[in-house]
Amino acid sequence: MRILLIDPPFYRFMGFLTRYFPYGLATLAAHARALGHEPLVYDADHDARARGVDYQGLPRRYPDYSAGVADEGSPIWKELDHTLAVTRPQWVGISALTAKMASVMQVASRVRARLPHVPIVVGGPHAMVRPMEILENAPEVDGVVVGEGEPVLGTILVEDRAAIETLGRETPGLVTRTGNCITEVPPAALERLGHPTRDLFVRGSYSREDLGLVMTSRGCPFGCTYCFTKGLWRRRVRLVPLEVLEAEFDEITRQGVRHVAFKDDVFTLDAKRTLAIAELLHRRGMTWDCVTRVDRIDERLLSAMRGLGCRGVKVGVETGSEPMMQRLDRSLSAARIRDAAAMLRRSGLHWTAYFMMGLPGESLEDVHATDRFMRELAPDFASLSGYEAFPGTALFDWALERGVVMETMPRDAYFRMSPHDYYFIRDDRGMILPPGVSYSTVESAMHARFHHYNAALPRVAKRLRSRVAVWRGEPTLALHDAGRLISWLASRSRPGPGAAP
Repeated sequence: MRILLIDPPFYRFMGFLTRYFPYGLATLAAHARALGHEPLVYDADHDARARGVDYQGLPRRYPDYSAGVADEGSPIWKELDHTLAVTRPQWVGISALTAKMASVMQVASRVRARLPHVPIVVGGPHAMVRPMEILENAPEVDGVVVGEGEPVLGTILVEDRAAIETLGRETPGLVTRTGNCITEVPPAALERLGHPTRDLFVRGSYSREDLGLVMTSRGCPFGCTYCFTKGLWRRRVRLVPLEVLEAEFDEITRQGVRHVAFKDDVFTLDAKRTLAIAELLHRRGMTWDCVTRVDRIDERLLSAMRGLGCRGVKVGVETGSEPMMQRLDRSLSAARIRDAAAMLRRSGLHWTAYFMMGLPGESLEDVHATDRFMRELAPDFASLSGYEAFPGTALFDWALERGVVMETMPRDAYFRMSPHDYYFIRDDRGMILPPGVSYSTVESAMHARFHHYNAALPRVAKRLRSRVAVWRGEPTLALHDAGRLISWLASRSRPGPGAAP
């Protein structure tokens, strides 16, 4: 059967760079091919020419996304129509993130208009936590996968739309309509994780760095209240066998990849396994970076990682406010974070710290505490994002009880609201602010302060040095990075003196 797996456009409407390829869809494609089908992956969000990289300022560009989604004559939608005509799929799968839901529904609508008899199934993080909402808002969708896609893929790859509803009554992991009732069943779990294919893309000129995305596990054992990983994986961690990873490393080495980006939720969860994986790359002369937690690193591990080719580490700090730390339930203290920051500074590795603001119940003093804490920790890059309400998280439930967010989103709300504000009812997002001070004013000022911090010459220089290993493997990226750096530096004017309002 001819299968088309679609990653809907989002960043592309706003001119933003999307680094890497759709890993989940490519993994499903590999599984479908092993079952004897003919899958293709259509990354409708990738634009190798994009220069937008100021992701902290992304919400300011959301009107461009909304306008692009609504524009029936957009070249992006015409490209989708052309792709459907050329590939002639007999089955379509669509990946759904919360922020992309307007685009997901537009993709489903255009697929249904051009392929009226082809089954359409939606999966992904938002599908896991809001399957019924998707089916209610998108009549074009026939079924929603609520867990890992691989265990149910062989069962639901049928050409008859009516068969999908029948399967929904007997297939774990598939949610469908049955008459006027939507029936949900428990998700299925895959016994053994595989790795994605990188040779089944319909479009997209990926760099070798883009192809270096790797995940060695699925899931996270921690219970942070803002993250739906707990609901998605039930705090279990699934490991990709080392022999599968070794085969993947061999494959990407043949494709010219010289730098790997590990996107596991906590790559250093098991130090022994971390170093075993790093050794596999080191033998192949490859460098790498990863995401982890501050309580899963120590001096010895960081030193060994650097010796085995690590060039960068990204960690979540989120807030400098003790009350907010408690609300986020990260099981971390400020002292533990300070110790880890000191270790990272001494390691010589380029390190990034992630922060959030706009949390329900957060005060202006909490925001200022985060700014002060960031400067005390002195990361090489400080990333600040506004909190977005994700259903299926404990923090969402906390906000729901206090009337800050709505329980479900009607279809029209996805098209008239900014993705930054999805599910929110109140303009202040539940923050505790002084009279006359708006959330948007505080957010803008904080983003400007973080941008000013990151734009300091020593930090920019260290970031560029950390990229040298990538440029050696793919010299043309140096020119692309130069253009993106100029775009990023010009994306915001420097703030005046003083703290955020």
